[in-house]
Amino acid sequence: MTQQTTSSRPDLVIRTIPFDLATALRRNGAFDLHWFDDKGISYLAIGYSFALEYAERFINLADTVLPRFIKDEALRRREGAFNRQEANHAKYHRVLNDLTGSGSPTAEQYNPRVYDFFYADYKTFREPLMKRLFEPKNQHELFAAVNETIFRRAAFETVTCLTGLTYFDYFFDAGRLSQTLSATRTPAVLYLFGYHLAEELEHCATAFEVYDEIFHEPVWTAQSLELAFGNPARSIEREVESAAFFAARRRGDDLSLSDLHDNEFAAKQRETQASTLAPGFHPAHGAVAEQKDYFIAKWEREWEPLLREKVLAQIS
Repeated sequence: MTQQTTSSRPDLVIRTIPFDLATALRRNGAFDLHWFDDKGISYLAIGYSFALEYAERFINLADTVLPRFIKDEALRRREGAFNRQEANHAKYHRVLNDLTGSGSPTAEQYNPRVYDFFYADYKTFREPLMKRLFEPKNQHELFAAVNETIFRRAAFETVTCLTGLTYFDYFFDAGRLSQTLSATRTPAVLYLFGYHLAEELEHCATAFEVYDEIFHEPVWTAQSLELAFGNPARSIEREVESAAFFAARRRGDDLSLSDLHDNEFAAKQRETQASTLAPGFHPAHGAVAEQKDYFIAKWEREWEPLLREKVLAQIS
């Protein structure tokens, strides 16, 4: 298969959700956190929603610094579109997160919405990195902060890419959408994540291409995989779990770690990561690129129209 160069890749599409998301989520006056028949999957999605909004606000902020290091004009345009997609994702996930009854976030210097369950992560990890990026003591510290920021962003995009592959495979592909809908009380949640993860599949390679251009080395080596995934305290999974447990506690639900780890979707996600993520992984290359293109096309042509019709029928 001929691989596209950065300059030849098609432009990213800035999509929107074509209905009032808050109305669609509040089907009977209040959002039901048990939006899916499986409690673990329901809360896993809620946890992801919080973690995604939290992380993508840092991506938006960092992108006020990063473009100056990108020399390729086509890649710089894709970076701008990537950032606009992420801004929309954070905006839409805020709608869902505000309906969970998980309290009000605080506005901090480098993120306008930090929930209590993310505050320790913010103070010990996010804030120091952003301070080095925006207030470096010298050029060496700035370049080191750029390196870490772009690497961490590529790691985040790796997770969202693999999550997207798992999501469409588990919930939608091979005729599974009708079965999924029968187990879904609030299809607007399915739509939100479908819309979001289609764009993650579309733009995740951009994070790698920016890293490639600036640092001229692969993102994933045996050493970098250990750095990114060998510290559970700094993983997106920890953020997801923290948010899910907090939301469940506020609702009075008894949610266990087994609920989050042992459901079918979580098992499928681990299987996808184990079979896909290895030194040299790049979402624009090989079988992953073909899977991404397949799922994006299926979302655009088949699954999105069906799901949109289902949501609109519920709120009309």
